[in-house]
Amino acid sequence: MASSAASRWGDDILRLYERAMVHLHVGGGYMGNGFIVHSDGDTKLIMTCQHVVKTLAVNAVVPTYFSESCGGKTNARLLSADADRDLALLRVDGVHRQIKPILFTDEPTRLGNEVLLLTFFDMDGPIVVRPGR
Repeated sequence: MASSAASRWGDDILRLYERAMVHLHVGGGYMGNGFIVHSDGDTKLIMTCQHVVKTLAVNAVVPTYFSESCGGKTNARLLSADADRDLALLRVDGVHRQIKPILFTDEPTRLGNEVLLLTFFDMDGPIVVRPGR
């Protein structure tokens, strides 16, 4: 069971990045999460895992939902997918909300770094994080 401090830390991170999270409905029973990684005015770029969009061709339209605090559904377009890296990039236009992208660090990862999983899904059981996965 998570400690109270760890739970508050997770809640703080969620509040910080909740607006940058999206829920993707790919169709055929496929769904996944994504994150705003770039913002240029009303145009946003969303990163997700390639396995989420593996059934789609480039330029396919993906129904995209922002978190409840942002409200609303829009459509994103698949720009690129890389199966080797399990990454995909989508573009959404006309998002008039002030949504800040997720920030990444330039620092190398080290054994013992804390990892937080941000998701719209309930996770049953433990999540194991290993290098390269």
